[in-house]
Amino acid sequence: RRVLFRSDPVPRILWPHTLVFNGERWHVRAFDNRHQAFRDFVLARCIEAELHSSTAPLAAIEDTKWHETEKVDVVPASYLSESQKVVIAKEFGMTKSDDGEFVWSAAIRKCLVGSFLHRHRLEHGGSASKRVLGQHPYLTLKNPNLAKAYRFGSD
Repeated sequence: RRVLFRSDPVPRILWPHTLVFNGERWHVRAFDNRHQAFRDFVLARCIEAELHSSTAPLAAIEDTKWHETEKVDVVPASYLSESQKVVIAKEFGMTKSDDGEFVWSAAIRKCLVGSFLHRHRLEHGGSASKRVLGQHPYLTLKNPNLAKAYRFGSD
């Protein structure tokens, strides 16, 4: 596997249990001998593979970030007018919550939340009260702390 921070490939032993397409590219969820933890690997960055018969140190059932979910609520940016919020709600299939706010609510596997936030340009919480460069211009996280908790490189 090639690590982007190094010039040479870093050999690893992986015990994969799931292939995941995040909307942009394929990943393999696997136990990594180097970190002694379950991690995600971009399949296109794996430059060589061999079959080993050894048993994984941990069973896939022990991958809690795969088996547990996080509720992610996405709402229209607060600076939008009510009519603009209606348009955004329709575009993203949002429904009205009990408090009358439009919300797109999804239960996402914990190991995939960072990819979801990145794909929808919400990795810094989105654009709550004003447009934020690089973030989705019309969406924000209802709970912006999720962006901090699931930022890439935070594990």
